[in-house]
Amino acid sequence: MLQVRKASERGKTNLDWLKSLHTFSFNRYHDPQHVNFKHIRVINDDFIATLGGFGTHPHNDMEIITFIH
Repeated sequence: MLQVRKASERGKTNLDWLKSLHTFSFNRYHDPQHVNFKHIRVINDDFIATLGGFGTHPHNDMEIITFIH
């Protein structure tokens, strides 16, 4: 079944260097109705400040796809 989640309904992170919209429960955002989708754990729209970014951190058994526009 296809389900549309509008940006206004999604979890948010708002830091100096990072603005994120979380489709599923992630980090400090928790919504028991939106915890994973089968094997998908995270779908975030991340807006990262110029010359900013994530430091090195471990992920086990995960694929990360990044779109830059």
